Amino acid sequence: MFNEKEYALAHAWQAVRAGDDERAAIYAHRSLAAAPENAYGWLALAWAEALAGRDDAGIAALERSYQLAPRSMPLAVSQVVLAQRWWPRLSVERRKALLSEVKVARGLDAHTFNLAAIEAPRLAILHRMAQTR
Repeated sequence: MFNEKEYALAHAWQAVRAGDDERAAIYAHRSLAAAPENAYGWLALAWAEALAGRDDAGIAALERSYQLAPRSMPLAVSQVVLAQRWWPRLSVERRKALLSEVKVARGLDAHTFNLAAIEAPRLAILHRMAQTR
């Protein structure tokens, strides 16, 4: 049986990895049309918006992903990698929450987190900041 949500979501993530923001957004929207409460779909849309430089829309989609899956191990590292890109634009409350999420993400999957921190050095800085809190 064909599952539109899964099909579209897989294509959205393929497009994100390829850096194709337009295709990623199209497939993320298709996935969300089939399953509006899917945190993975909202995170894929957030990445698509980030690739396109649409920060406000990306931040909103990331927030929805957090609302639907605030402590999801499979999503945690990808969520904080994306959120750290927008650190300067985040509210004080969101920054505090991000510091907590960075600790959780590293605790859930230290290896993946450490690899991500090589690509996004701000993650390591945020982790050190979170340790002092």
